[in-house]
Amino acid sequence: FKGAGHISHKAARNILPHLLESEVYSEACSLAGYDHTQTRKVEIEDIRNPVVQRSLREALKQVETLIHHFGARPGRIIVELARQVGKSAEERDKITKGIDRRNAEKGRHRAELEELLNLGQEPNDEELRRFELWKEQNYRCVYTDTSIKAPDILSDATQVDHVLPRSRSQDNSYTNQVLCLAKANQDKGQSTPWEWRGRHDPEWWEAFEARVQALKIKGFKKRNLLMRNFDERNQGFVERNLNDTKYAARALLTTLRDLYSSEAEPDPASEGYLRRSTKRRLFARPGAVTALLRKAWGLGGIKDRADDRHHALDAIICAAARSEWLLETLTRQYQQVEIENRGKWIPSVPAPWSGFRQDAIRAFESVFVSRSEKRRGRGQGHDATIYGVGVEGGRKVTYERKAVADLTKGNLTRLKDAEGGNRPLAEALAEWIDRGKPADDPPLSPKGDPVRKVSLRRRGSDPSGLALNGGHVDNAEMVRVDVFAKPNKRNRLEFFLVPIYRHQVMDVSGWPQPPNRAVRPHKSEDEWEVIDDSFEFRFSLYKDALVEVVKRDGQIFEGYYRSMHRSTGALKISPHNLRAQTYEGGSIGARTLHSFRKFEVDRLGRRHEVNRETRTWHGVACT
Repeated sequence: FKGAGHISHKAARNILPHLLESEVYSEACSLAGYDHTQTRKVEIEDIRNPVVQRSLREALKQVETLIHHFGARPGRIIVELARQVGKSAEERDKITKGIDRRNAEKGRHRAELEELLNLGQEPNDEELRRFELWKEQNYRCVYTDTSIKAPDILSDATQVDHVLPRSRSQDNSYTNQVLCLAKANQDKGQSTPWEWRGRHDPEWWEAFEARVQALKIKGFKKRNLLMRNFDERNQGFVERNLNDTKYAARALLTTLRDLYSSEAEPDPASEGYLRRSTKRRLFARPGAVTALLRKAWGLGGIKDRADDRHHALDAIICAAARSEWLLETLTRQYQQVEIENRGKWIPSVPAPWSGFRQDAIRAFESVFVSRSEKRRGRGQGHDATIYGVGVEGGRKVTYERKAVADLTKGNLTRLKDAEGGNRPLAEALAEWIDRGKPADDPPLSPKGDPVRKVSLRRRGSDPSGLALNGGHVDNAEMVRVDVFAKPNKRNRLEFFLVPIYRHQVMDVSGWPQPPNRAVRPHKSEDEWEVIDDSFEFRFSLYKDALVEVVKRDGQIFEGYYRSMHRSTGALKISPHNLRAQTYEGGSIGARTLHSFRKFEVDRLGRRHEVNRETRTWHGVACT
């Protein structure tokens, strides 16, 4: 046995002999001395995965909040896991950056396709996918090696095929799709490439394998295309209830069962409580089912993964999908679609009630995304890279090392001392770049030595970092920004921002008192405003603090605080539902705001203004 499972190796080995005697699973468990309906209770403290532990705690707190608010236990709970559960903070950050890069790439490809086919409008997602598959496959059908002309990308002459049949693999991802001629897709049917032709035609398979290996595609897609031992038992779309077997889902489901099976049953006459019932109330759903129902009920065009309300939309669909027969219906439709080789397909599933789509849209648009303010200051105290330090024009500057092979002529303006002692080197580098950067004839220093790396003045470097080992390291992220207010000469309030970094919080002896200088735009730190008793402390801004700012021209921006630019003093504030976007391009200056308010937001999205906070330092109130 290998991979994830919901029973132990020992239990599997004890049950297996009875299964081999044609007993059903429940009876085989009973004969082996097990009760297949019993689930081991999961204690949160016993979970070793910190991400799963946090996810479980948050989910349970949300359920408790709902019970308290509505005065009743939920009649039904459906669990659908987010894709990033189980990954570290660094991995999740890497995924987020990858999504941003992917969105930029999709934008370029949309423009390219629109121009190529003269569409006159922006291509939709289906058209974009066809175009990207076409480019990825070197403009050819991967099965027949026939050239696919540009006009045929969006025509009926081609189809998007699932390499591993969708009805068997339940995989509708990009890594399981290719663009091929319609005839090839029809001939392939519900088979894998190996099952279709590979096992019977060695010559075709050899050419196909070489063609696939030559493509610049992800490893998962190559694996699917060249798979010889596709196992339907492991990959199949199970017709009965599909419980997600991921660790966090099992842990959450087993923990929530206590909500409905506790020995101390509430008084049935007490207000707001539900009677205990043997009726099943806890379910898990794979995300693919939610996606299909979203499409079937006309809500596919609403979902935008950049908008965090898409989780609420999925929750609405999960809540509305009350009948288990939907799973069986979708399974049968999958299989029929594969048999008929239909490309575009919208599941035929009736809406939960008349007007459901309009009701769902109204509910979706009314959602306010609640985030918790991140008050922890853990993490690295400064960046790891040590840079060289120098002085130019009376100001501190930092330098980075760069390989000459990566230089452009524009970089030479940042060469250390380019107009002084390094001017001959700058001229030699420019001449070498003009000659095409010949690797066998590297540029030479004035002494005649080959030059491999040079020091360049860093763009936009922050000279306010730390001195370390004779060099310079940049500050890590700000832990918080303290906001002060003071009337100006016209008796108008002005707001002042004091940035506080991790190394300042960590260094108790070096920083016995909190920083007391407020940012002045485009000024060095020694020119910043000194905070004294004439300033009034308002509140501290941590990441994801909910704020409302009103500019002097009357513009109002409400959203979550993201960061502050220490050079300009500009705030980055994002709308409540769009974490990756910021108002005004991140250039909301705080000094001259008409109004600057902070709010607390609870788990149900209710907001309460924070009128005044107490400034603290190392856990103690500041005087």
